[in-house]
Amino acid sequence: MSLELKPMSEGAGKTFNLRILLVIAISALVLVGILGVFVLHNVAFTNYAKEEALHRMTDSAEAIATKAERLLEPARVIARQVLDRAPSHLGSAGREGRQAQFDRFLEGMDIVRGLHPHISAVYLGYPDGSIASLTQNSPELLSLAGLSSELASPYLRMSHNAADPAAIDVWSYEVDGLWQTVDVPTFGYDPRKRPWYQIAHNHRKPIWTGLYRFLTDSFGITLTAALRDGNGNLAAVLGIDIQLDDLTGFVREIDVTPNSFVFIAQRNGELIAHPALGMQTLDNDMDLSGPTLFEVRREDKRDVRLFEAFAGSEAETIQVIVGGETILGRRLALSDQFDLNADLFIGAPLSDFTDAAEAVKRSTLWIVAAMTLAVVVVGVLIARAVARPIQRAAETMNAISRLDLMTPLPSKPSALAEIQTLNTSVTMMQTALSSFTRYVPGDLVRSLLDLRQPLELGGMRREITVLFTDIEGFTRLTETEQHEQMINGLADYFDIIAETIAEHGGTLDKFIGDAVMAFWGAPNDDPEHTSHACDAVLDIMRRLEVFNRERLTAGKLPLQTRLALHRGYAFVGNVGARHRFGYTALGDVVNTAARLERAAKELGVQGIVSRDVAMNTDERHQFLSLGEVQLRGKTAVVEAFKFEALIDGATNARLELAV
Repeated sequence: MSLELKPMSEGAGKTFNLRILLVIAISALVLVGILGVFVLHNVAFTNYAKEEALHRMTDSAEAIATKAERLLEPARVIARQVLDRAPSHLGSAGREGRQAQFDRFLEGMDIVRGLHPHISAVYLGYPDGSIASLTQNSPELLSLAGLSSELASPYLRMSHNAADPAAIDVWSYEVDGLWQTVDVPTFGYDPRKRPWYQIAHNHRKPIWTGLYRFLTDSFGITLTAALRDGNGNLAAVLGIDIQLDDLTGFVREIDVTPNSFVFIAQRNGELIAHPALGMQTLDNDMDLSGPTLFEVRREDKRDVRLFEAFAGSEAETIQVIVGGETILGRRLALSDQFDLNADLFIGAPLSDFTDAAEAVKRSTLWIVAAMTLAVVVVGVLIARAVARPIQRAAETMNAISRLDLMTPLPSKPSALAEIQTLNTSVTMMQTALSSFTRYVPGDLVRSLLDLRQPLELGGMRREITVLFTDIEGFTRLTETEQHEQMINGLADYFDIIAETIAEHGGTLDKFIGDAVMAFWGAPNDDPEHTSHACDAVLDIMRRLEVFNRERLTAGKLPLQTRLALHRGYAFVGNVGARHRFGYTALGDVVNTAARLERAAKELGVQGIVSRDVAMNTDERHQFLSLGEVQLRGKTAVVEAFKFEALIDGATNARLELAV
């Protein structure tokens, strides 16, 4: 609760409550200290979280590299063993010699069969175009070789002698541990035209190819090595295949953080392994050149942005902003470990690592908020004892100045004697004014006060719409009803009329016995005063209809009411003695409205208006002429109208009125 501080007098400075100032000062000091600690704690914890994220990325990169080594190392073991045996095993190569030579190379290599199923094939290609291979069985391979699709052997051996004029391929398959051999027509395979053979031919040491299309239309990479005889001549080329499914499965299984990503790419962007790689993303015509990261990427392009950031830097760890989010990246070179000229890339949003820090920050923030709330509550409780009673009294006085007498009075006594005296005075003032408004319309006084003009005798000539109401047969009612019942019934009746007039912007002038006089258009300007008066009359008639039904149900006589409206110029202002006057309207328009109400009885209508009213209201109100009426005490005749219909402004529906 705020306390408005104003100068006490001209030339005097502002005065302040010392207790409130102390509470504000103490609260501010405590809050500054708390917020300072929070900010320092936040910065320190955020920095720690970033450092921890870098450590985790490094540890993850090394762990992933170990997994990659387990995936690729068996191929290197095979290559080394074959290279070690090459000098003693290379010899003449006839049709029989090629397969026997290859079997000697693989003799005792359990690493090939069963222990490492991701090695899909091991083979030797010879300069004369011959080949000997050991390959995992697959439907694609059986279809290519023309073998039965029901062949259940886990591995197939194949040898091909390019110099054989019969052009026959020798395929072997296992049945109960024994190899069965079958000759089939060759499908024209020449190893010398394959990427793995061509690459090894130009290198002195084993080397990995990039992604390319295998013979079976699947994709993968090959570790290839040239085997040379004692004279250094090329005797054969070794190939060891790892399929794309094994590579992509490897990177898809890695889960450093919930939103991390891993891929292996060469320095030119050519991919070795990527979660998005698949047969649908590769070109069937791809040979020596594999897909690049720019062709196969994540939808959010985080991997591309990370790769580009590392391309211009030798750093192993880097941060890059992608879509307003910080991505932490780690790069690990694989070329030295596997003879694979590629890098392992790991990326993850920094928020994945700082979630714990954010949780601690949120907890700390809640603690700060709780402490702040506690300080504020204590400050408010201290200030409340002094400021709130004064503020409550000031609000009540302000409401009384507007004649708003519904504002609740202070209910609890104050411990401060001065404030208690003030509350008592305010209570007495509100009670006195509340009694006064029983005699003078409060809405009228509020309107006069809003004009901000001195209350004195006088007024002005204004065009207004005047209403007169009267209860039909009121004399008979006073004879039949008990005095107390009559007073209570009139109170309910006048409440309906007074409230309706106020709701439609009218000024209730006075009660004249059972009659009511009101007008629209003063003291406040109202260009639509006639329309508002007509709305009020129709509303009064609707409400009195409900009121009279309830009286009939209770066994009481209805209070049938006649209402009349007339429009014209009148003197409106304060009239009376100098020390006691009232706000009213005087003039012929008032007399005509009163006589028009009396004529309503003779015409047998409940609501009646003059031509001046009927011609100056809006289109919603429709009237039916009753002809010219000679009013008592008036020489000129007046054309009278009754309400016929009301047009609904929302639907344009015509509502019939029985008035």
